[in-house]
Amino acid sequence: MSNPISPQPFTTEEAATITPPPNIDNNNTVMENNAEPNDESFKKLKRKLKEMQELNAAISRDYIHAKKKIRTLTYERNDISDTDEDLDGKTLKTRILKKLANRPSSTVESSHDPATVASAPPKRSKAAHIPVKTRRVQPIDRDEDGNPKLPQQIGVLTVLSLGHIVTDRPTFHNERYIFPVGYTVSRTYPSMVDPNSNTIITSTILDGGDGPRFRVTAADMPDQPIIANSATGAWTIVVRKSNEIRHREHSNSASGPDYYGFKHPTIAKLIQDLPGAKDLKHYVWQNFEEMEPRAAKGVMAAAEKKRGNLEQMGNANRRAPKESSGANPMAVSDPSPSIMSTGTADATPIEEDYEYLFEDTKYLSSEVQSKLHEGYKLYPLRSNDYYRGYLDVLSVLTEVGKHTIDTWNQQFGYMKKHNDTYYTITITDERNDRIAATGTILVEHKFVHSNGLVGHIEDIAVDASHQGKKLGIRIIEALKHIAEQTGCYKGNSLYDFENRTNR
Repeated sequence: MSNPISPQPFTTEEAATITPPPNIDNNNTVMENNAEPNDESFKKLKRKLKEMQELNAAISRDYIHAKKKIRTLTYERNDISDTDEDLDGKTLKTRILKKLANRPSSTVESSHDPATVASAPPKRSKAAHIPVKTRRVQPIDRDEDGNPKLPQQIGVLTVLSLGHIVTDRPTFHNERYIFPVGYTVSRTYPSMVDPNSNTIITSTILDGGDGPRFRVTAADMPDQPIIANSATGAWTIVVRKSNEIRHREHSNSASGPDYYGFKHPTIAKLIQDLPGAKDLKHYVWQNFEEMEPRAAKGVMAAAEKKRGNLEQMGNANRRAPKESSGANPMAVSDPSPSIMSTGTADATPIEEDYEYLFEDTKYLSSEVQSKLHEGYKLYPLRSNDYYRGYLDVLSVLTEVGKHTIDTWNQQFGYMKKHNDTYYTITITDERNDRIAATGTILVEHKFVHSNGLVGHIEDIAVDASHQGKKLGIRIIEALKHIAEQTGCYKGNSLYDFENRTNR
């Protein structure tokens, strides 16, 4: 489809070059060229020119708005959630209970009674077309027959088995992911029973008959595996229990495809290379290319460092303290990994662990959270919101510029270092794990009023696809709550949120 031509503004300079229409007398003869139009004709021409300029400006505004709308409508999500959002809760619950009732008890074998989670099966996207881009993968150690050597470290995961692809049942794959039976990976994660230690958690895919079953087993509680109909359903339980035992009030949401490694390009290629992948009806074939040796070396070194941080701190992005203390400094920030990469992101794999811009939960208003529509949640800015489209949302305000994950991390690190000044919050669409709205309050430290504080509310932005839900108002209410909690004696804002009900 060809791009429409943008209407150009009509300037007064161009108007000066317009030749006035010739005056015609009653004898249908043209007046002499040196005859000047009367004042009335000139006034009419000026009025007409003004009308045309206003019309042209209106068309230009409509054109820009239409382009933004087209981008919004044609944007295709870069991830598939594990739940079917177009089903309401009642319908979803009925379907799950029906499947559980009809499922044979022998489909999942275990010597003990596992915790089975009634979660929705992996969702098949309704998108007619999924954009395919080339993804970079790290070199794989292979045997003399060309088969991957296992076990093998990939990112923070250890791939123990790739399993085998099920081709005769469509529930074992979707457009983006393949769920091989027997696929097994492990990783270090904070224990669900001991708040001061980590454990090894093994994630496996089982054959549940009507679809895959996702089993997660912790090394320090091997008799209590967690089994769910989706990867997210299983890992959400792990995240919740790890947070509860440490009395953390962070989100318990988790991205199963990340924790299972389906989103990692190298693992995705290994699965796609299995026999039978080309016979899958719904799977969209992906393109991969191997990294240059220098880039691969850097990626693998970073992964090794993260694994070390996980083993020592429980978080891949936290640095170990310079001096060890008697207490284990491990703290579980919300460990749910990122879901999507924006169009501005590079090919770096999504971070599985991240940090909040500020940690104290007193700054997040529970009252504002209760006012949000179902499926939306209030967060501090997170270090991996780069992949959730934060900059895309911010770009509705002004030019953001070109960012990489490195420039993002540099700015995030600076803001976190000065986290008594920068309080940026987001409202996240939990179903798609995308940023829906954001805002910032800058706390200015002053000499007046006994070293008082003033809060400046700035950069309120709401994604076009989420407008009409008063998210802008909720952001401002949440920022005002932060101002109160930090002790600001005054707050300044350029946003007349009382008149912005469409947000």
